[in-house]
Amino acid sequence: LKAYADGVNAWLDNNALPIEYSGLEVTEIDRWLPIHSVAIAKVLAFQLSNDLNEIDDTIAIGTFQQVGAAAGFDGTALFMEDLYRAAPPDGRVSVPGFLGSIGGIGKTEQTLKQSIGEFALDLTDVELKMLHEIKNNWSNSAVMKTMKNDGNTDKGSNVWVIAGDKSANGFPLIANDPHLSLDYPSTFYSAHMSADTGLNVAGVGFPGAPVMAQGCNESLCWGSTVHPVDEMDFFFESIKTNTFVIPTHTVDQGQEEPIVWVFQTYNANVIGDGVMNNTARQEVGYTHGGLTYLVPRRNFGPILSVDTANAQAVSMQYTMYAPTKEIESFFDMARASSIDEFRTALTKFDVGSQNFGVVDVDGNIAYFTGAEVPIREDLQTMMQPDGVPPMFIRDGTGEHMNEWMSLTNPDDNQAINYEVIPFDEMPFSVNPDSGYVANANNDPVGVSLDNNVLNQVRPGGGLYYISQGGYSSYRMGRIDRLIQENIDRDTLFTS
Repeated sequence: LKAYADGVNAWLDNNALPIEYSGLEVTEIDRWLPIHSVAIAKVLAFQLSNDLNEIDDTIAIGTFQQVGAAAGFDGTALFMEDLYRAAPPDGRVSVPGFLGSIGGIGKTEQTLKQSIGEFALDLTDVELKMLHEIKNNWSNSAVMKTMKNDGNTDKGSNVWVIAGDKSANGFPLIANDPHLSLDYPSTFYSAHMSADTGLNVAGVGFPGAPVMAQGCNESLCWGSTVHPVDEMDFFFESIKTNTFVIPTHTVDQGQEEPIVWVFQTYNANVIGDGVMNNTARQEVGYTHGGLTYLVPRRNFGPILSVDTANAQAVSMQYTMYAPTKEIESFFDMARASSIDEFRTALTKFDVGSQNFGVVDVDGNIAYFTGAEVPIREDLQTMMQPDGVPPMFIRDGTGEHMNEWMSLTNPDDNQAINYEVIPFDEMPFSVNPDSGYVANANNDPVGVSLDNNVLNQVRPGGGLYYISQGGYSSYRMGRIDRLIQENIDRDTLFTS
């Protein structure tokens, strides 16, 4: 990272800024630092793996339940069985048979209603006001609207790997189409990195970070698609304030826990006065970004809305807020010489939730999921939600068992300080008998096909909950059928 930053700064020392900067009346910029590359990786991970729509979903199901109670219908069923189904419209999966066999993951016979239990949000006026405040803030932000994974923008991707005995030249094939939103600068750009250390990798990377997101080295090629696992939760918190009515503590089971304050200063060039580089501090109020409250219990996640008069708040917990290792994972992928080494590299891919397809020069093909999915204490110990399920805003006061479990059994190269679904329980496939694996942001193993994501059981006990469901599926259905039709006709694939 330091070497990359040195290279960027060397270019800046010997070149004028591009013409676009003149419109901002800027002729010089700050030095590039390694932390800037890390920040880019974090923002990309956030864009690909957030569950910000849980705010909207909580408002919606709360409304359905309230109206249903008054009008005589089941508002929970209207939400979960009709309008916001977890089940995809096409049932093709990436790894048939993973549940119950490859992964050793069983399944209960519980209906959806039995799995989620009888729960009612009963949102108070204060809680609804905070939720609408968050929703409106995000809706009024062009940046947040583009990042929100609510299905209104197509960020889908496709990847498939095909074994050498199915190809015309005898070598395995990989195809990858990571069609993210069109941005400027582009999310990806073509690059080739080589060094006398033996590094030799080409593909596409991110502007601002020395990593290869998808590409080939001399031993293997890989690609990826988004896998929307559930690595984010929201909580209603009880808080304490000081004499200045500023939040100082959250309250868990009656115990006060200090909130961390982060003061932030924003500077921008004054545009329109014809003076170059006259940067001035922007007057951002404490309630508009100048002061952020972080909750240590929430992996140092932020408080999104506060009602000091009623001593309540909404907080956000996300695996990304810990120091994570995605950049190191990308470095290791670039140097991997086998499927096994590539798999080990992915144990460091903590947040950003991707399906990785990979092929090597020895003819192997494989598929892995890269992500750390937290284990919720109620799902692990009670085998059902305690109160509200994790796809809606949960209780943060300790009244219900809604916390992420404390870490006691760390997985290989684990980053976050909570229990996670082990890497070997996450979806994967190596050299399947079918001769191929495909994924297009679909449910890779079928956890949502029966519209119930809370009735799979982990090998050692507890619910196997990795996703809220609602996967994209039409592209996978088409891709899978075309591949299978060619195999059935003994048609060899060509690149």
